[in-house]
Amino acid sequence: MTKDENRIQGIRSCLVSTWRNSDRLQKLVCNILDISRIESYKLELKEYFNLNEKIKM
Repeated sequence: MTKDENRIQGIRSCLVSTWRNSDRLQKLVCNILDISRIESYKLELKEYFNLNEKIKM
């Protein structure tokens, strides 16, 4: 590999890592917001389900 190819590969690796970490951070923030909504009794479900059935799974 040439010097430029190595540099491009390094940049690509950093971008993939940044993308993956930003996706994880977004999921974490969404989970925290959901917990906050649950605690404040403001969570709205898009569909209803039987919690007991979900727990048994």
